[in-house]
Order: sequence, then C-alpha cells, then structure tokens
Amino acid sequence: MKVKNSRKIIALILAGIIAVMMFGASPKTFAATSINSQIEEGTTSIVLSEDVNENVIIPKGKTVVLDLNGKTLTGSLDVLGTLTVKDGGSNGKISGMQVNVNGGTLTLESGTIEHLTTDSTGCGYGIYAYNGATVNVNGGTINSLDSAIASNNTTGFMTAKVAGGTLTAKQGPAIYMPTPISLEVTGGTLNGGISARMG
Repeated sequence: MKVKNSRKIIALILAGIIAVMMFGASPKTFAATSINSQIEEGTTSIVLSEDVNENVIIPKGKTVVLDLNGKTLTGSLDVLGTLTVKDGGSNGKISGMQVNVNGGTLTLESGTIEHLTTDSTGCGYGIYAYNGATVNVNGGTINSLDSAIASNNTTGFMTAKVAGGTLTAKQGPAIYMPTPISLEVTGGTLNGGISARMG
C-alpha cells in the first residue's frame, strides 16, 4: 500500500513539473539584477516586478519588450539591438539617465524617460541616438534638461519618428538634430520645438 501511494505522489509531482514547464507564465517577471542575464538567455519580454538599478545593454541582434509595470529603472540603458518600452502599470519610469541608442532601434509606447541633470558629457539629453539609430515615439513622456531627442553631427545618420507622446526640454529644443537626418513628426506634443540642420 505504501509503495502504491509513493508512486502516486511521484507521478503527481512529475505531472506538476511538466505542467509548469509547458504552461509557465509569459511574459516573465524578473527581479532587478537579472535583466541582462535573461536577455542573454533569450527572453524577449520582460516585466519589472520591482524598482531596478542596473546597467542594461540590449545587444545587437536582440529584440526585447520592456514593460516598466509602474516601476522605476535607474542605472544606464544602451540600445544596440531593438527595444520597445511600455508601461503596463502607472508612473513607470526610466529615470536619471540618458538613454543611448547606438545603431539600434528604440520605440517608446508608454511610460516616462526622465533625465533632468547633466552627465559626464556635460549634456542632459533624454535619448541620444547615433550610428544609424532609429527612435520611434508613439506615446509616453520624455522629460529632459536639454533636448528630449538628440544626435551629433559627427556620429552618423539617424531616424526619428514622433507620432504621439510628450517631449519636453527644460532648455533648448525638444528635438535636436545637427546631423543628416530623417525626421517625421505626425503627432504628439513638443515643448521646446525642433532644431535641425545638415539634412
């Protein structure tokens, strides 16, 4: 009798393990220190479960959707691949950093990018795009000390498409593009205007 019961218990445990493996929740929710490791392991959709301080890199060739889920990401964020940022919660924020898009693609659907101080370069941009980068703003908010979206005339072509959202610069234009550019603004609110040349 004990042997039969033991077999039943083992069978139930194995069935539970198989069910979790087959029907586990997606997208996954990860703790603060695991964003980079999960990207390396192939996770394409990440939902923050807590405030995170991490230097996050989206490598070239990787595509990631990051749901801020009402939480705050601090540290640094470098986009060499493809990143979509959204906020499935309330007041989700990428805070205190300039988001660097180095040849990659960044799409902001919702949530806030906030950089209200200068960094080591002496600038306080919200998003700095270069080396053929693409920035799409479909919603959300970018609050910056200097330009909300910026590039540099020595670092190559960039593309920016603004279809929604609110871009605010405390000083200077909301969009600063001193470089050969492709710029489309079809919606949204720009608090600070546009400075474009060489393209």
